Amino acid sequence: MKKKIRMIVFAVCLISLIVSGVRLALIYHTYKSGNDKYKEIEQEVVKITVPEESSLEIAKATDKPNKVKEEKKPVKIEVDFNKLQNINKDIIGWICIPDSVINYPILKTDNNDLYLHKAYDLSDSIFGSIFMECSNSDDFSDFHTILYGHNMKNGSMFAALKKYQDETFLKEHDKIYIVTKDKTRIYKVFSYHVAKAGGEIYSTQFETEDAYKKFQDLLLKSSYKDLNTELKADDTIITLSTCTSGEDNRFVVHAKLIKS
Repeated sequence: MKKKIRMIVFAVCLISLIVSGVRLALIYHTYKSGNDKYKEIEQEVVKITVPEESSLEIAKATDKPNKVKEEKKPVKIEVDFNKLQNINKDIIGWICIPDSVINYPILKTDNNDLYLHKAYDLSDSIFGSIFMECSNSDDFSDFHTILYGHNMKNGSMFAALKKYQDETFLKEHDKIYIVTKDKTRIYKVFSYHVAKAGGEIYSTQFETEDAYKKFQDLLLKSSYKDLNTELKADDTIITLSTCTSGEDNRFVVHAKLIKS
């Protein structure tokens, strides 16, 4: 009897082990397929040129006439939007944070649900897509534009946003590039923090200049670190938003337009 019980226990453990192995294999395959899909389109339509050297600008400060200020040349990003538009008309742009995993097409439609579980080519995907808030203008002309992306366990999509809490990562990745068919916009990060989903920081419409100023102040004071940034009344801002611990929490990164 004891031998029979041991055999049953062994069989149950073996079956559990096999089932767990199959599940892990399926998860691995799902993540690999999702990564491969985005890597493939990146290689097909995007060309990134990184300057070999930084430009040097002589500071004009009278007290330090020989002071040299180093300014990095912007990265050049070329995107084949004709090919992207042939794949899906909802692709309105491309987001790139150089030297990071964030290098993806931007989607937009009339709701915030479709691209939660659809890739850029409308295939089903746990990765979803990077997509724009449906109430925003797709030309990035709004004072505040929001982009959403999943926080994937393998570090893809917008999972890298959490790295902005590391001072070295922040310093080396403070520029966000948004490429559209007509131009390239460069934004500089000025705030990052955990926010309540659907809270005030997700506002996209402002009736008065004073309302927008209060909104800017909220973003600045919410930041985990003071990045010594001044915001002006005509500054346009983007927010990158992803899930984090807690069902009602989101990790967000705010950046202002510095070049277009």
